[in-house]
Amino acid sequence: MTRYWIVGGYGDVGSAVAQSLITTLAAGDELFIAGRNLGKAEALVGELGDQAKAIELNVNGPVVAGQFQPGDVVVNTVETISDEWLSALAQTGLSFIDVSATEDYLNRVRALFGQYGQKSLCITEVGASPGLTNLMAAKLAEQEAQVDRIHTFIEMGMGEHHGYAATKWFFEALASPYPVLIDGAQKVLSPRDQLMGVEYELPKTRQATAIGVGFSDQISIANRHNLHAAQTFVGVAPNWMNNVLCQLVRLPFSTVLRRHSGFLAGMMSKFPPVGPVRTSIKSVAYDSEQQILGSIEMLGGDQSELTAEIAAMGARAADVQKQTGVISLPDILDLDQVKQQLPRLTWR
Repeated sequence: MTRYWIVGGYGDVGSAVAQSLITTLAAGDELFIAGRNLGKAEALVGELGDQAKAIELNVNGPVVAGQFQPGDVVVNTVETISDEWLSALAQTGLSFIDVSATEDYLNRVRALFGQYGQKSLCITEVGASPGLTNLMAAKLAEQEAQVDRIHTFIEMGMGEHHGYAATKWFFEALASPYPVLIDGAQKVLSPRDQLMGVEYELPKTRQATAIGVGFSDQISIANRHNLHAAQTFVGVAPNWMNNVLCQLVRLPFSTVLRRHSGFLAGMMSKFPPVGPVRTSIKSVAYDSEQQILGSIEMLGGDQSELTAEIAAMGARAADVQKQTGVISLPDILDLDQVKQQLPRLTWR
């Protein structure tokens, strides 16, 4: 019997993780939808059935002793968890999975779990990006012997509203300097200086613009595969919106994006959706002469649903494999497993 927990379980990503996990629970398994708003948790539980339970939980408030048990699988989909709660989780002897893309926060998670050695399992960078992007990079590094750097391009369709936390993070990222590794040394880049063109081939060949931002995977990919550098670029569809964003990050308006990211995220949810409902991810490997060695491209649906499906796969794998320590997604899953378990995704 396994107890699965989804922290922030009634949000866009959390509820999608719940919908995915509930279909594969074994007899006796339990699924806890946890968050500060008990009413929202109970509403989702009403849709999920008898194996789901609602729990009021604030992971940035006082620690509740005995809340979690050894063997639990905890998927965190909220923005951050306090150090006190992270330490309590790490000492419990459970599996902890985090979908965050923020490098500073993930470093804190890894450090706190690392203090307790092999007591629990901590898997970071579990989602679409980071997560699936790491698996795509690992496949490229395996296939191409002369890889010097890997660029990852992400395009999010605007045909459906993204969650408040994800949209707020996006606006903040567009206006925030971020670290990358170049020849093993950390360097800080600014989004306004990292504008790049990319050619996608799915669902049809098209040109798009993308902006370099601080996804944590560019650090972990460079480290894991001993690359000269790895960078991640993000854009939206339709592409005309990227051209607007590029102008904004070049102007003093970028400080407005960061300062008022929460307000802007709330406003976005009130505007009618525009563009396709899709997520495109393309990983490109280059040699030391900046010649393209190969690429992998994926076309999927809504970004939050894709993140949730990868997180659910990670949760199931963690429960089966019973590892301990601090690891990332490629230590527990590979790209071939994703292709097999998520056949609706299109690849090139």
